[in-house]
Amino acid sequence: MQAMENVKKEFIMKKRGEILSELGDYLKEIKHDMSVDQILAAVKNDDDDEAFDEMVIMLSESDDVPDSETAQEFAMELFNYFPRKSFGGKSLAEKMPFDELQKMEEAFQKLKDGTASSDYSYTLPD
Repeated sequence: MQAMENVKKEFIMKKRGEILSELGDYLKEIKHDMSVDQILAAVKNDDDDEAFDEMVIMLSESDDVPDSETAQEFAMELFNYFPRKSFGGKSLAEKMPFDELQKMEEAFQKLKDGTASSDYSYTLPD
């Protein structure tokens, strides 16, 4: 069981690195006035149901935003993989079973590629 937790932690850390790298490039490309650290602080401090929509708007605030879909994709990945106040300082990815995390990631990649055949959903148990 501990080996699976280590694989999950490695997966999450690798994914976080990819997201941060892509986010940094995106912010530079659109000449956004916020830094990666400022965006992560906003994710960490989410505490209401409107936080996701606010993040999409935040990531779209630039004259050079190529499309709003990119901002939505970043918001989804940030809210899925980075710690949030609303989850007690953990990320959704950390709270999910690893097999569900893999399913979520596969569905998200299909969404990004435009090949999604159905919506993926997961509800954390109480």
